[in-house]
Amino acid sequence: MEKESKTGPGMMLFMGALGLSGLLLPAAVALLLYSAGLLRAEVFADPGVRWAALGTAMLMGGFGICTVLLGLPAVLRVLFFSKEAALAVTRALGNVALGGAALIGLSIYSAAVLLDSWPAQSAEARGNIMIAAAIMLAGITVRGWLEFGRARRSRGLGEAGLDRDEIVISPGEEIRLRLNTEKQAASVEAGLLLYSENGDEPMARYEAAVGPAEAGPKGWSYRITVRFPEGMPLPSEGGWCLSVKATGKNGGVYHDSLNVEPRA
Repeated sequence: MEKESKTGPGMMLFMGALGLSGLLLPAAVALLLYSAGLLRAEVFADPGVRWAALGTAMLMGGFGICTVLLGLPAVLRVLFFSKEAALAVTRALGNVALGGAALIGLSIYSAAVLLDSWPAQSAEARGNIMIAAAIMLAGITVRGWLEFGRARRSRGLGEAGLDRDEIVISPGEEIRLRLNTEKQAASVEAGLLLYSENGDEPMARYEAAVGPAEAGPKGWSYRITVRFPEGMPLPSEGGWCLSVKATGKNGGVYHDSLNVEPRA
């Protein structure tokens, strides 16, 4: 029953869309390379086609800079990358400074190379390219603002993270993990939540026990434990997650959650 819920039509459609969204940024960079003439193919010989490729690449890049961190890891795992390698590649390609600089730099270079043919483009084509450029800059700005906000919120805790990337457990067993923070938190709370496919609010919540702060060589550690319930039916296309929230003494917040998979 649980396996069927994981492969339902809604979940499959969602995973497919998520994977495609992760390919937008790499595809945009490839199109920019062809538009700039740094990569060559017969289909991109005509300046009009290259201008169209530039506009399409800027449009895709504006959305892709915001979605690459979500979708690319799933694509790489399907291509048999290890989890560590998939995350490393995604962090490199999804770095907002590097990704934004690559999009802007290649776009400017492409436009400079094609500048002589700009007057020959129709008014509609030139308008579409300007709109695509605006969308690209808006996407980079939004992603940069989100990254800045996340860094500002976590500043009061320094480097913070959980010691596990996934949880697979049998009903009745106890979930154990640790939250590690560079600076001591003012408060830490955690809970095991059960969600349905379309539910904004959890159907059930089990509060997790959070141990006292333990000093370590790199900061502080908090032991988190909660028992995975027995006999709780899993809703169609729903699932469990463990949510952890830590608040720093200056108001900065670290908030993360891990999917909890029942062991078959």
